Amino acid sequence: MPHSRQPTIAPFGTWKSPLDSEAVYRKRSSVTELLVDKITGDVFHIEVSGFNCARKAVVLLIPDFLHSTYFSLDPTRQDDASNVRTKVHEYGGGAARVHGGVAYWSEAKDGRIYRRKVGTGADLRPIEAVTPDCHKHRFADFDIHPFDNNLLICIKEDHTDETQVTNGLILINLKYATMQEIRSARIDGFYAFPRFGGIHGDKIAWIEWKHPDMPWNGTELYYSAFSIPTSKQPIQLCPIKIAGKRS
Repeated sequence: MPHSRQPTIAPFGTWKSPLDSEAVYRKRSSVTELLVDKITGDVFHIEVSGFNCARKAVVLLIPDFLHSTYFSLDPTRQDDASNVRTKVHEYGGGAARVHGGVAYWSEAKDGRIYRRKVGTGADLRPIEAVTPDCHKHRFADFDIHPFDNNLLICIKEDHTDETQVTNGLILINLKYATMQEIRSARIDGFYAFPRFGGIHGDKIAWIEWKHPDMPWNGTELYYSAFSIPTSKQPIQLCPIKIAGKRS
């Protein structure tokens, strides 16, 4: 007869578990952001995992929603995993976007924006750096033009001088390999939620606020007409305020 272990009886609250609090903490994960590819309809999310929640990964939810496919975005890392994270405005957010079967993300290891194909059946090997190698720059809150996936707008935070950190709104043109500031970088101002709009993608909208205001008490909403660049020449925005005011 096989040996059977006798149960241990202990008062409530004193039973010893084989799993300690550190083991449970190391295995925990949580979803922080939902990403929807408006072109393909695929649904992704940003998942936080690892000890001290140090790792963020882009995860594809397949149609039955019972399983998830994990994309190891950067195969150049020794642990074969990327860390999708940005520290823009210090608290981060808006670290990834998926558009037309391509993921764009801010990589924690160097602050650069990368892109690669994702989705069911995609070749995950090619990876492309979108921004130059400069650890003093941070990027977040990307949007890709609906008709030209070579155009990307986002927030750029410049830490070249840590005593004079600036925030600006930039347009990245992958066709011409240019990165242009389209809304002035400021020490006392902040930008968020830059988005292409209009039937033909001929508008850009964003919100901004200035110190000492916070985004919940002194935010302004702007938009401007926009034309797809046909050369490396800088474009000019004509901002029009739609709503909001400084406190």
